Amino acid sequence: MNKSQRAQPFSIEPESLHLGELALIQMVFAESERRAIRVTPLEVIQIEPCEDNDSSAIIHPGSIVVVLAKHGGDWMQRIRRNPAGDTVAIEKLLLELKPGFEHRERMNLDVAVRAAITSSVLTDIRSGSKPLANNIPVFKDPGVTVLTFPYNGGPLPKAGFTLVQKYKNEESIEGIAIVRPPKLSPIEKAAMEKLRDWELELNVGPPSLCWALTAVTIAATVVLATSFCPKKRKLQTSIPPLIEPLDPTATAVELLARRRRMIEALR
Repeated sequence: MNKSQRAQPFSIEPESLHLGELALIQMVFAESERRAIRVTPLEVIQIEPCEDNDSSAIIHPGSIVVVLAKHGGDWMQRIRRNPAGDTVAIEKLLLELKPGFEHRERMNLDVAVRAAITSSVLTDIRSGSKPLANNIPVFKDPGVTVLTFPYNGGPLPKAGFTLVQKYKNEESIEGIAIVRPPKLSPIEKAAMEKLRDWELELNVGPPSLCWALTAVTIAATVVLATSFCPKKRKLQTSIPPLIEPLDPTATAVELLARRRRMIEALR
């Protein structure tokens, strides 16, 4: 992987941070540039769609939950032992992670940055060639990092998801992406099927933050501990379908924006 393929240092506008914060975040990016790189595929598990207002859902429709952990961990082995697509079993395992996050105190930016640059692996998550999250550490407590990405239900990039691991010793990270598509209307589905191969990366967006569980107080994905809210919560209404057809690109962008708003409403 060449320099141009590495993650960019910021996933938000730099003007929203003051100079001291920018300097701290730059420390993480500089540390990642000094490390060796390995690229590994991110395993994908598809689970069945459900209605937007299904109060039993832990993984909400129109989202992709990515769990990262050190290679060979017990939780990853247990989820792989479940039959593929067993929604009930997968959501039960996700709920087991909740106690590890509930009583954690957020780190301030300085502490989070220093914890990140001393971590064995900093990981980027990519959908095709598109970076979704950059330089993500897996902290020892609770030992997993969980990120939620909005997903509009369209085809995923043929190249799949990958982990770009920037490491300083033999330790490695593994992960699982749990995909729950939303239910699309016939108009929406027809538009999404017309997306060209290079447009499929529009169908997944960067992680949405759940501040109830986030372990760092920063709105950048340069340093991010977790963004998953393992709880049941019912939306008051479903997301209305598109009534009039848009061109495929506009449809993908609009549906992704709607999914992000839905996830934000569930915090």
